[in-house]
Amino acid sequence: ALTAFRAKLNSAGLKLLLDFVPNHVGLDHHWLRDRTELFVQSPKQVPDTFPVQRAIGTRWIAHGRDPNFPAWNDTAQLDYRNAETRAAMIEQLLLVASRCDGVRCDMAILLLNEVFARSWAKFPFTEVMPEREFWTDAIATVGKPHPDFLFVAEAYWGLEPALQTLGFDFTYDKLLYDELVYHDPSAVTRDYRLELAAGGALPPLLTVLVLIEITDLVFAVDSIPAIFAVTEKPFIVFTSNVFAILGLRSLYFVLANALGYFRYLKF
Repeated sequence: ALTAFRAKLNSAGLKLLLDFVPNHVGLDHHWLRDRTELFVQSPKQVPDTFPVQRAIGTRWIAHGRDPNFPAWNDTAQLDYRNAETRAAMIEQLLLVASRCDGVRCDMAILLLNEVFARSWAKFPFTEVMPEREFWTDAIATVGKPHPDFLFVAEAYWGLEPALQTLGFDFTYDKLLYDELVYHDPSAVTRDYRLELAAGGALPPLLTVLVLIEITDLVFAVDSIPAIFAVTEKPFIVFTSNVFAILGLRSLYFVLANALGYFRYLKF
């Protein structure tokens, strides 16, 4: 079914992207029985771990987590300080790549060597962590049999450029998201004006946003003469065009910021 769905998408000029979660697996994954050495673990119980029985005794496997938030207690954290873990996950990535056109890599920043070492420093690891970044090797390996395969990274903390340098085709633009969410369109304009002045290009998301707003404006202006085909009553003509203009998404930020000036509006 997936193969047929992918073929249908490709015939329409679209690509199939799947979600790839590299940091952890579920608690029912067979690696917890067969390959426990691939996980972040401790010989004794510590917070945010769960027990797994092995021939050498009980090992306490860490739950996955973002270092800034509580652990995800339905997951088991893979250990990217271990070269065997990296090789096993690249194998999984190759398997996924044979079935789609790209992947969105969940919390890709957590696999960066510096971030991973800092996040799991309290858990013992006796071997030497590979010097090369996991994503460098993974993207290069997948790219050989699948040269047009796309890698999209979920990225935060200002690490988007680092992931792009490692070979990701696209990354989240957290700065743009925050500026839009916190109703600061002037910051969006300022940041991307500087980027364009430096010879950069508008990111795809911002380009789409501009096109949407232009479409809204066209429909709003179009409603001005259209209302006369329905009525010539001044009140209806006036109010219909007012509401058409107020319907512009781009004016939401203006209205939201100006609302504080109308302190008697509720009366």
